[in-house]
Amino acid sequence: MNAAQSELYSIGSAYVSKNNASVAVQPDQQLSSGKDAKSVIIFSIARGTSTLLYRVFSNLVGEGKEFPEGSALLEPFTQAYHIEHQLEGTPGFNRQEAWPVNTECAKKLVLERVKNGFTVIKELAYQLDENKVDDAFLTELFEYAEPLFLVRSPESTIPSGMYPYFEKGDVTRYSKEEAGFFELHQLFDRVSKIISRQPLIIEAEEYLENPTDQLSQYFSALGLTFKQEYLSFTPYGEQDKQNDPSFMVWGDTWYKNAFATKELKARKVQKCMASDYQVLLHNPVACEHLEDRLVKSRSSYKKLLQDGVKPGQLNK
Repeated sequence: MNAAQSELYSIGSAYVSKNNASVAVQPDQQLSSGKDAKSVIIFSIARGTSTLLYRVFSNLVGEGKEFPEGSALLEPFTQAYHIEHQLEGTPGFNRQEAWPVNTECAKKLVLERVKNGFTVIKELAYQLDENKVDDAFLTELFEYAEPLFLVRSPESTIPSGMYPYFEKGDVTRYSKEEAGFFELHQLFDRVSKIISRQPLIIEAEEYLENPTDQLSQYFSALGLTFKQEYLSFTPYGEQDKQNDPSFMVWGDTWYKNAFATKELKARKVQKCMASDYQVLLHNPVACEHLEDRLVKSRSSYKKLLQDGVKPGQLNK
């Protein structure tokens, strides 16, 4: 990375949060209304351990359980996408009246949050259809938010994402969009052009195996102060789930483990969901569909790793 590109990563700014979290402040800036704060938006594929990463970052501001007063948003475009694409029968989907019912509502909600102070948002790339979420919206969004792209190997994410469809007897409904790798790289390219640099990228396998070292680097690159306590969580109880429409959109199917977790600890990560993978391999229809999704995802996965920027590259 050259000097000009490195200068573009002068992200640090003043932040104000509901719990007065300690964050980086530039000398020429003041903590006031938080209007100039750069929020963080995490873009991911499904089953990429993005909810855990979201919970770490949302510890800066509190977990945003009180909709719509909270400071963090978990997949605000999710319900809108599934309603608009008539996908409400997706395994685990649970429509919530309090959540955006169309893309325009989701866009307004997101812009409102990032304009009003430091916010953490997590979203899946395939739901940001460029015909509905245009570059004008993203351009405005990135005036207030810094993108962070999360990737995980297709062999880990795709079998896990496909398995609920297999259990319901309709594995072919698991689309290439839900696999999400092409869509994530497509969004990465769009964002790169809009912000005039390559965005930060983080690998799930790396941050899970060494969360303290890896995440402290990313916090620093985003102008945030990392604290070890951000790796600890209060597990969701039943009342928490009922008060959080972003959780309730997917019920317990997708989020139960992430929101039951008390702490993000270092662990060895396999690049394959062994149990899901083996079951799918032994079913001819599922096996064929799985291999098709893997083949079509691997090239985008490799491109993302090649094109994305990591903290250690910023000063090179």
